Amino acid sequence: MKKLTPLQVARRVDKPLIMSAQDFLDNRRSYNASFDVANGRLLVHQKYGGFPSEFVIIRPMRTEPLSESISNAFSSYAFENGSRSPNFFPRFHSYQVFSPNGNRYILLEIIAGKRDMRKLFFKFCEDTKRDHAVIGPDYQLSLGRDRFSFLNATLVHERKLDSLKTVSSRHKQQIPSDKIATVAKSQLRSANDTAEIVERWSFIDQLEAKSPPFRDKVYDRAKRRATAIEKLISAEFGVPTETGTSDCESIPAQDVFRYAIWKKGKRLLYLCCSHFDQLTDVTIVLGTKKVG
Repeated sequence: MKKLTPLQVARRVDKPLIMSAQDFLDNRRSYNASFDVANGRLLVHQKYGGFPSEFVIIRPMRTEPLSESISNAFSSYAFENGSRSPNFFPRFHSYQVFSPNGNRYILLEIIAGKRDMRKLFFKFCEDTKRDHAVIGPDYQLSLGRDRFSFLNATLVHERKLDSLKTVSSRHKQQIPSDKIATVAKSQLRSANDTAEIVERWSFIDQLEAKSPPFRDKVYDRAKRRATAIEKLISAEFGVPTETGTSDCESIPAQDVFRYAIWKKGKRLLYLCCSHFDQLTDVTIVLGTKKVG
């Protein structure tokens, strides 16, 4: 039997570690909730009764990796301000929300019927300078400069954030390190432009490919490998003529996030890391291009 990855195993339990926002809402509907719109607000009704609630997302501080940190901070704030109703405190989900721009937020539900508690929580956010927004019927969110639809966000369970070392990607080294200089010399002798993949990372799961914490983890690995390969090339051809961390007109590749160029006569030798979109591999490419 084929061995499952940690992510594939996680998806077989009730709470997947990574899901789209739409899947999260669908799961809430199928499990224990229904939604309706009242006075321009999206209300969540529990199937077992009780007060309706609203979804809220809040931007955590850099020192708050998990929702528990914000929950504890609000509890202290609430008691200091005279609240003695912990049963009506916001309910923090174990999922964090990543916007399409890569910003991280904490997801929670706040009881809509308890106006004093709702008001207290929003005052807590303002006093502690935490951006926050209520998810409304149109799902459009505006948090500082970050404007996006909740439906385009990715949700990641905090257990997954605790174990980023288990990023589900396959790595393949296509050109051995001791052959890099030989391949580069051969490319420079060629009359044509050349390009060869040195190493590649293919994502097992597309949601990981578009989820910032996992995608960036792979990017970091690629950058570290590119730095090591650059040293091998520099030992043969000297220090790069140019380096950068974005697309370069001299390099025939898109969505480059690291590159180095060596100019050799009328030819350029380049090394670049790129990732075109979530359906393609993260690659390190070694190539040459005619100039002038």
